[in-house]
Amino acid sequence: MERSKTEKAEKRESGKAGNRHYRIEEATQAHVDALKGRLRQADLDEIAAGCGRDPDAVLEISWRMSELRWAMIIRKVGNNGQEEDLVACIAGAARPTLASAVGVPWMLGSRELDREGLPLGRESRQYVQVMRERFHFLENRIDARQKRAIHWLRWLGFKIEPATPWGAKLMPFHPFWMRGAAHV
Repeated sequence: MERSKTEKAEKRESGKAGNRHYRIEEATQAHVDALKGRLRQADLDEIAAGCGRDPDAVLEISWRMSELRWAMIIRKVGNNGQEEDLVACIAGAARPTLASAVGVPWMLGSRELDREGLPLGRESRQYVQVMRERFHFLENRIDARQKRAIHWLRWLGFKIEPATPWGAKLMPFHPFWMRGAAHV
């Protein structure tokens, strides 16, 4: 049963976002490669404050470590009338250790996510539900400067804790968490 719900979420295709079409599918190495060098400034700032590592390396490691991972692809019509697919974001959930029942949800996006991410916001609850069915507990931290993302996490049902100094630069980060579906 768990696999069929995961497959359903991974295969979900969606309609229009303005004159752009989008779809959400299982993230592959090709998606990761397409997003490298294109992360939005808010994610670059969060990575610098949180761990101080190369953003492309953080994207690659996050994708590799995750057992659940999705890509949002936007089909954009360019000025020349040709359609092109752009990876707007990659998201997933990883275990901090192999034996852990905790999932660490994450998402890294491009500027297209900020411009065209509303459809993802609408559909994201079903992907959080897949995470909740897989893990007993979901938790991570978010840079306190990421106001839109914090609002979105709260809308998804995550509990947002007060910010405390954390990470490579000891900047304010909010812990956020949610119990798994079987452990409510």
